[in-house]
Amino acid sequence: MKRSLFVLIWACLLTACLGPAPQALPSPTATLPAPTATLAAPILVTEIVPATQSPTVTPLVKLRLACAESEAVCILDGHFLMQRPIGLPNNIAPDHTYLYGSTQSGKREPHHGIEFPNAQGTPVLAVADGNVVFAGNDKLVLLAWMTSYYGNVVVIQHNFPGLGWPIYSLYAHLYKIDVSQGQQVRLGEQIGQVGATGRAIGSHLHFEVRAASNDYRSNRNPMLWLAPLAGTGVLAGRIVDAQGKPVKGVLNVQHMDAGVLNPLPVTSIETYIVNEPQPVNGDDAWHENFTAADLPAGDYRLSLLYNGALREMQVKIEPGRLTFVRFVLK
Repeated sequence: MKRSLFVLIWACLLTACLGPAPQALPSPTATLPAPTATLAAPILVTEIVPATQSPTVTPLVKLRLACAESEAVCILDGHFLMQRPIGLPNNIAPDHTYLYGSTQSGKREPHHGIEFPNAQGTPVLAVADGNVVFAGNDKLVLLAWMTSYYGNVVVIQHNFPGLGWPIYSLYAHLYKIDVSQGQQVRLGEQIGQVGATGRAIGSHLHFEVRAASNDYRSNRNPMLWLAPLAGTGVLAGRIVDAQGKPVKGVLNVQHMDAGVLNPLPVTSIETYIVNEPQPVNGDDAWHENFTAADLPAGDYRLSLLYNGALREMQVKIEPGRLTFVRFVLK
């Protein structure tokens, strides 16, 4: 019933729908387990606690979130409703070698979030006003595809005006937790410290965004929710074959200065496929399968090698906005 209601609300707001249903996980429960000295069966956390709303957030219904079907490239407002979970002078840029949906060329499971490498003890900040719905270790709670995956973790629920359902931000591998379940937090408030607990390789913050439900299958690309850095914008799009099926591949992004192409790629983006064993989801408005964020405003060339043929497209990135593109490969 929750799923049906969620789809109906989203369709009314943004005239879009969710992608393919992800693979089943254990049935959810609305309560957390009481502390116990022995290991209990893990549960799936889906508890929803009302959150505070920030009056400065722009309602989604006022933003341009959709491109016309005839547009190969369009520039949109996006829904950049969150700030960075790490503050300056620390590293506020995600690790571009393991972005959302990346498998690092098949070496790892599809990534459900992004990473902010920083030293242990670096303050971790709330990305928006909200309510803490989980704060602790995930030994007994199934927040990922297995327990003891995130280590010390905080999950905050955000109720953004005009959206109609909650959005969750998740902060994992923490060295220390500075908040407790049920606590109201404000944008920029310290909620913990960067660490390497759980299945972490070196100290870093693993950050996720989840839509409607606080579970592993409800992930969305965080870079489509975090506000771009000053002077930069975000690139996202869909690459599909002639039958409309998402294409697995690598998109090269090169910068053009006054019409002159810099041959060195700014970034190379691995596309993500939503129906993998541990699925990642496209955005509910755009159903994208690639994203590149924090691109300095300007002109770019996109290139993709598909079935032995090179496909190219020129696009413009505007500061604080989203450039959305469609590649149909025939």
